[in-house]
Amino acid sequence: IILSFIPGTVLEIFVKAGQVVKKGEILMILDAMKMQNKLKSSMDGRIKSIAVAKGAKVSKGTVLVELE
Repeated sequence: IILSFIPGTVLEIFVKAGQVVKKGEILMILDAMKMQNKLKSSMDGRIKSIAVAKGAKVSKGTVLVELE
């Protein structure tokens, strides 16, 4: 599970459910405090689900992506 580490807005989502990703691959960009944070996969796996949409405002600890 990838969680939001800071409150912000989802600017871009680069993956789709079912997609296979490698460790370190960029999954999405979270805009927080005028900085664009690239959220990367913490492991090799498959995207189980994406819990947010582009433009969504998230708080710290929000589930963004589930990996399996």
